[in-house]
Amino acid sequence: MSKVVAKPPILAEASQLVEQLQAQGVAIPSREAITTFLTAHPDLLALLTPIVETAREHLPDAELSLERYTDPEIDDEYLVIYARFPEYDEGVLQRIDRAREACEPLWQGAPDLVFITTDFKPSHGV
Repeated sequence: MSKVVAKPPILAEASQLVEQLQAQGVAIPSREAITTFLTAHPDLLALLTPIVETAREHLPDAELSLERYTDPEIDDEYLVIYARFPEYDEGVLQRIDRAREACEPLWQGAPDLVFITTDFKPSHGV
């Protein structure tokens, strides 16, 4: 007779994912905001790790910071992966564009919920 294993609640999964991303070196200034967002959008639970890994592959010298962005003008919010560099040069935006392009196959079903960009803030050391 097989044993039925209950799937952990979405909140627990979201919290665990946030912990894993932090352990992988992703800065998460507001764990609660990210966990709440992931709980509201559980389809991202399986997508966020591969998106972060792809961003890391294309932007190895960047500090990645996962944050929730709320648009003050319209009722819209999404996750942003900010890539912050020790130094910014002309090629940074092109590199970020390549990272976004590489993530396109991963975004199927959730393309407007995660965005990779920079805010041109300095990194705190990768």
